Amino acid sequence: MHLTLPDSWQVRDVPDEYQAAKYIAMGPRGYLGYSPSAVVTYEEGVSGTLDDWAAAMIEESSQTIPGLHVIDVGGLEIAGHPAIVHALSMTVETVNVTQMQFALLTGGRRSARRPGYVVTVTCASADLPTIGDSLIDMATSFEPSGGEQ
Repeated sequence: MHLTLPDSWQVRDVPDEYQAAKYIAMGPRGYLGYSPSAVVTYEEGVSGTLDDWAAAMIEESSQTIPGLHVIDVGGLEIAGHPAIVHALSMTVETVNVTQMQFALLTGGRRSARRPGYVVTVTCASADLPTIGDSLIDMATSFEPSGGEQ
């Protein structure tokens, strides 16, 4: 898989405890020392529609992350696949954080179970006006691995 990163960003090793994560990149520290990030997670066999899968992920996240708020939901295309983006906000320690989760399913649209990816980009909300466009560009540059498309 591939994301186009700004020059100041670095790809990091994925810690063992993040089993679903396949890719992590971090940017330089911003507001109050909070580093923006990009994380790609992968789910092998998603059943149902993209809308249902993305909504279930947000519902699960809202139950496990205190104070998570959905700001907006929209549709777009990434790597030739329909995608749904959820804009979210939350507080991490003392920093207000904005997160965008881009969910897409690859493989044949008629398949009962398809590979699913979520590209999550996160930054301190105070940094969003200056790096928001870069985060969106990163997320929409996503290309799945050849064997998982």
